Amino acid sequence: MYNNIFYLLIVLILGFIITFILTPIIAKIMKKFNKVGVDIHKLEKPEIPEICGLSILISMILTTAILIPLNTQNAFEYFSFILAGIIAGMIGFYDDLTSLGANKKAILTAFACIPILLLGTYHPYPILPFI
Repeated sequence: MYNNIFYLLIVLILGFIITFILTPIIAKIMKKFNKVGVDIHKLEKPEIPEICGLSILISMILTTAILIPLNTQNAFEYFSFILAGIIAGMIGFYDDLTSLGANKKAILTAFACIPILLLGTYHPYPILPFI
């Protein structure tokens, strides 16, 4: 029990650090390739880099991959989480490049659950630990 909490805490901190380091790097790359959008919620309408969610995806994949050898009994759950994240990330990346419509985006994102279903890593009832 305490080992799992320790592992998750380490991964949480590591994930934050990786994301914190990668986000400005990816933002700089996106600006270089002119992948920017306008922030319509600010008066100045500044250009902001797009596709920076890639840093979160990379961090999630790396930190979850670190958990697999530390907690082998949950390896299938971690692996299905990584695959689902990759599928959702690819759809998001494609959407940033081509602007999918809302309906197409919702339908395609549903495919992210396929690894969870195929590997049988779902729970038929939600687990609410504090209730």
